[in-house]
Amino acid sequence: MGFHLDNLALPESSRKEPTLTEMTEKAIKILQKNQEQGFFLLVESSNIDKGHHAGVAAKSLYETLQLDEAVTLALTLTDADDTLIIVTADHSHAMSMVGYPSRGNPILGKVEEPSDVDFLPFTTLLYAISPGASVNASREDITSVDTSGADYRQQAAVPRSKSPHAGEDVAVYAHGTMSHLFRGVYEQTYVAHAAAFAACIGTHTDYNSEHCRQAHAAAGAPLLLPSDSMSAFVYVIVRVYVSALLVFFF
Repeated sequence: MGFHLDNLALPESSRKEPTLTEMTEKAIKILQKNQEQGFFLLVESSNIDKGHHAGVAAKSLYETLQLDEAVTLALTLTDADDTLIIVTADHSHAMSMVGYPSRGNPILGKVEEPSDVDFLPFTTLLYAISPGASVNASREDITSVDTSGADYRQQAAVPRSKSPHAGEDVAVYAHGTMSHLFRGVYEQTYVAHAAAFAACIGTHTDYNSEHCRQAHAAAGAPLLLPSDSMSAFVYVIVRVYVSALLVFFF
């Protein structure tokens, strides 16, 4: 799919791609048609990643707004009493927020005070390494450049054809039943195991978990067979005791 920011530039009658929010709504409503089974839904906002790889912060930020809208919609379409919604990422990127811009300064704009070394302006958002770096040349003077443009590529310290991932910890947010499992700092693989535990699927389908025993008794449903692959539950709609498990991934 193309970037949402590029789609917005088109006349409304020419926009042929659905938004992430529209696809999320459609997926949830289709999965909710079978009330006797729960469901697992993975929503990935991959264009956030693609925008950062290109070193174009505007496109990534607009995709993040789309993700926010999709999560907000999911909250309205589901019940927190039987739905677990997780929002997380698998890595960070080399973008940073720098300088001392004044309050209210546009996030895609320039910091008011230029560098005190080369005396050239710089933007609040920069990349450590990306295609936006100058190659064997002095830093570009962006005084007259519109840095809020949809295709503006932020400056960077090191040139590279694609901006790579970075190593900071990433956030994991959770809402709804069993969301208490996602509090604190964890190894990333914990997220999948905790989600399976909450939903009583995979290796957590036996009677070892109290909440699974109670839900099983209340539902009067057979337990699922254990899965040999933790990733299997990503692709298969199964009966779960957290009635719906939604993971938003960016």
